[in-house]
Amino acid sequence: METSGSLSVYFYPDDDVRAGLPILPALFANKTKLPSPGQNYACSFCGNVEHVDAMAPHKCGECGKDEWVIAINSLRVK
Repeated sequence: METSGSLSVYFYPDDDVRAGLPILPALFANKTKLPSPGQNYACSFCGNVEHVDAMAPHKCGECGKDEWVIAINSLRVK
């Protein structure tokens, strides 16, 4: 977020894209405290991405919070 109120988004080259926190409101709104196993989730507070192996409450290894969003690795539309 810029001081002007604008939002700047920087893109990785397609070959360097990795899973991360979605910034689209509809995707971010799907937060959960009980992530499903076998997926990458991003912490909704700090953006840390972790792979979840079991369906159980899970705390972030970076900030200790417990709300998760499915991490995305979509390429941008050109």
